[in-house]
Amino acid sequence: MKKLFVICLILFNASIAIWSEGLTGIFGIEFGKTSAEVKDSMNAKGWKLKKTDGTTLYFEKNNGTYANLKVSDIKFYF
Repeated sequence: MKKLFVICLILFNASIAIWSEGLTGIFGIEFGKTSAEVKDSMNAKGWKLKKTDGTTLYFEKNNGTYANLKVSDIKFYF
């Protein structure tokens, strides 16, 4: 009985791994985009570039949301 449970657990985990989709981006921006592409996309969504710090972009927006949560600022690291 224990063997059967282990086999079922392995098959269940394998099926999740095979058919699940991984995270490919955030805010509709695919991972791997350049900083210029991120700036353009965020500006189009109404987010303002607050500052840049080397490889980090800081954006802010009044009444911004993400995943139905209020978000006032976000950072993108490159």
